[in-house]
Amino acid sequence: MVSMTRGLLLILGASILAACAGPVPKTDSSPAHPAVTPHTWSTSMNLNDEQIELKEAVEKLIFNGCNYKIETLADLYDRDLRIVIVNLDDSVITLNYQENLNFFIAKRDSGAVPLDTTANFRHIEVVGKSGYVVVVRQVQLSDKPLRFVFSLSLRLTEKGWKVYRETAVATSI
Repeated sequence: MVSMTRGLLLILGASILAACAGPVPKTDSSPAHPAVTPHTWSTSMNLNDEQIELKEAVEKLIFNGCNYKIETLADLYDRDLRIVIVNLDDSVITLNYQENLNFFIAKRDSGAVPLDTTANFRHIEVVGKSGYVVVVRQVQLSDKPLRFVFSLSLRLTEKGWKVYRETAVATSI
């Protein structure tokens, strides 16, 4: 279960980058690529202030991943990050902090367009200084879009919420 949670974080990052759903408006801050406007939706959840803060941290992660903002991403992931991705064919990929950042750097440097930020938050929980989020995203890593279920584990630090484990599981749409 722990390795599954770790992988989900990586897939979330990867899916954020890969899930571009079409043209988006340009911004002054990113003239080479149009910025993706954050868009999230949730099932009807009554969130308390701590859960809202946690959700906003994940939305920030998604936005910055989709727009290849490496410096911000580096601050949103904890140094002991572990990501586990379970692909449609049941193969498994694991990434650490630097490997995950390298993925985003490669996407940015290749000229990849920003990705769609749409996210369906299914569960948001805060227990002390630990946060758990389950989010569903449609990701297009190749010619066929996939549905990914991400499970993120975050810890509250003096600098805010940081993702330290992510598990992503691909399913057919």
